[in-house]
Amino acid sequence: QVYSYEQQAPSFVQVKMASAQQSAIRVVHLIRRLAADASSSNASSSGEALSQLSSRIASALRGAALSGSAAPLDKVKGMIQDMIAKLRAAAFQDAEKKAYCEKEMAYTTEKKDEKEEDIESLSTKIEQMSAGSVKLKEEVLVLRQELGALMRDQAQMDKIRAAEKQIYTKARPEIEQGIDGVKSALKVLRDYYAQSDDDSASSTSAGAAGIIGAMEVIESDFSKQLAEIIAEEERATSEYDDRSKENEVSKSMKEADVKYHTQEAASLDKTTTDSQGDLTNVNEEYAAVMEYFDNIQKACTAKAEPYEERAKARANEIQGLKEAMQILASQSASLIQRSARRTLRGAAVLSADVN
Repeated sequence: QVYSYEQQAPSFVQVKMASAQQSAIRVVHLIRRLAADASSSNASSSGEALSQLSSRIASALRGAALSGSAAPLDKVKGMIQDMIAKLRAAAFQDAEKKAYCEKEMAYTTEKKDEKEEDIESLSTKIEQMSAGSVKLKEEVLVLRQELGALMRDQAQMDKIRAAEKQIYTKARPEIEQGIDGVKSALKVLRDYYAQSDDDSASSTSAGAAGIIGAMEVIESDFSKQLAEIIAEEERATSEYDDRSKENEVSKSMKEADVKYHTQEAASLDKTTTDSQGDLTNVNEEYAAVMEYFDNIQKACTAKAEPYEERAKARANEIQGLKEAMQILASQSASLIQRSARRTLRGAAVLSADVN
């Protein structure tokens, strides 16, 4: 009886199909585990894609089993390689987004800080200039009040001086006239008594001396009064002139201060208005920066998990898919070796039968 190798063991195609299916099932289970891990983790968004991949591989296996064809290892490998490529592309995009976010966040933070410093600086400047303007205007008000008081004081001095001058102008001629009258009277009396007879001189000398003495006292009083009003006029005039000069100097200084303070306050008001316009522009720029800052924050922090955890999860998924590829690669190598052994064994049996 001729012993046939084909009658002793399954065909090579059957063995290859069964082994390939077992390997593919291991791969399906591995990918399903990766999908489950990804779905349970907030750090990964690949759960659904991995789950679909495992379903596609399982579907391919069922189709191969029904058709009786060899296990579609190449097709499964292609699916896994495509998934690895997608994960790598996603990882690259995530890394690019991370770099973009870091750059934009750093730049926007810098601009935000810069605008905040500008706002603080302008606000402080406006506050200081406004306070300075208010202070200058208050000083101008005080100066104007002092000028008013000074002018009223000068007017009162002018009035008093005019009255004093009028009294002096009227009194001096009168006193001088009185002195001249007394002097004339004394002259007449002295001349009269000097011409009297010697006999009568002794009898009238006592009376004449009394009259002349009284007149001389009157002349002295008038002269003294004249000297007093002249001295008083000179003193009043000197005091009036000195105070008037002081008032004039003070008036000139205060008017100069009013002019300078008014100009300085006006300049501060103009600069304040310009700075307020600048502050409005900076506030608008700051609002635009903050709007962009909020948007970039939302875009870059939309995912709850940080980039490092997402990168780690994606690396684990890629590594798992690589393990699946290694399983399939090992299965391919095993099939090649098994095919070679079966070929040798078949040749040996056929040789024995022939002999």
